Amino acid sequence: MSEIRVDTISEKTSANGVSIDGLTIKDGGITATTGAIVFNEASADVDFRVESNGNANMLFVDGGNDRVGVGTNAPTKTLGIGGDGLMSLEGSSNALTFYDSSALKAYITSQSFGDHNGDGLGLVTAGDEPIKFFANGALQWTIETTGHLIPGANDHGIYLGVSSATASNLLDDYEEGVTGNLTLTPASAGSISVASGFRKLAYTKVGRVVHITGLLKMGSGDAAGNVTFPLPFALADTSDRAEITRGFGYLVNARAANSAGGICFIDVQTAGATTALIVKGTNTANGGKDFNATDIADSGTELSVNFSYLAA
Repeated sequence: MSEIRVDTISEKTSANGVSIDGLTIKDGGITATTGAIVFNEASADVDFRVESNGNANMLFVDGGNDRVGVGTNAPTKTLGIGGDGLMSLEGSSNALTFYDSSALKAYITSQSFGDHNGDGLGLVTAGDEPIKFFANGALQWTIETTGHLIPGANDHGIYLGVSSATASNLLDDYEEGVTGNLTLTPASAGSISVASGFRKLAYTKVGRVVHITGLLKMGSGDAAGNVTFPLPFALADTSDRAEITRGFGYLVNARAANSAGGICFIDVQTAGATTALIVKGTNTANGGKDFNATDIADSGTELSVNFSYLAA
């Protein structure tokens, strides 16, 4: 084997560099004019290191463990990145993509991340912008800039107390508010007036449970028959009449002759019902009788309520 040993090889013709069988060494650079430059073709346990101006391990190939480090000489995975700034996305696409063989599995851009179908899974923005989460090609949840979480559809909820989707553990509704001006309806005839400032009830709905509180002031009139008032949500329809509710109320200044004063019941007993019946808590062998419009005193009768029921 022939061997040439020299301390310095200089180019013969200025600016042409020195060529060695397809390899050009010129002005501090190495260029392969044909083929490729291969380091450690014999697969020896030899490391390869490239220094930069401020980093002794700008690029490090761990030959013994088959790992590559960027900014570190001790990568723990196939690719290890060290330093202060781990990674930046460059170029017009501004994207980092992940493949398994030739199949795209995930991507990350400066504003979003997605799955292998190309559906946007999330959106992260700087400044006064919400964070949006997508799945199956549709918006599922949004975190507002105020921190509130908003579902992408009104049937979305949160499963509580379970590790899988279980219908009985899904909390998918919450609402609180005040009813509009209520109308009390007598069963037979006539009408019942409700005093201004005493016409509404407050409610809170958590899941299917509705709780109602408030005070109604009824005025006398020409009405007759049992008295009902509307509910903000229809009563559920369950098996074995499990939806039946009897809540509590209190009547003030009712006609004493009819024993209508004091504690009363609020009955919600018909599946799908949208009204509640007022039942007096005194008299009769069965524990009460329906409150009648004729029980309303001439000066007006107050009804305070505090009860819950199961909505459809």
